[in-house]
Amino acid sequence: MAVGDATDFVERTAREVVPPTIRASLQGEALTFRDTVRNLTILMLLAVFVMYVVLAVLYESYVHPLRCSPACRSALVGGLLTLWIFHEQASLYAYVGMFMLMGIVKETAS
Repeated sequence: MAVGDATDFVERTAREVVPPTIRASLQGEALTFRDTVRNLTILMLLAVFVMYVVLAVLYESYVHPLRCSPACRSALVGGLLTLWIFHEQASLYAYVGMFMLMGIVKETAS
């Protein structure tokens, strides 16, 4: 079973079983996984911003990178949609693939 599915099940069951007077939280690998996924999502957004800044420096203009911005966003949406269609987990490999996809799209669009 995937760690994400297991943590979802545990959290859902804990909400039903654990009384509100007791505090329950994830520990160990499950906590690390949840924090990593949250941080990778923030990192993905920062990657889009860094690509904009790199292109702005490259073109010496703030306007020209805006032409590439819709291409990067649509590539991310397409990548996430593909993961959803094939029922795949947003794993570390999927995030690395998204970073590579954004780089390839940025180079093609510029």
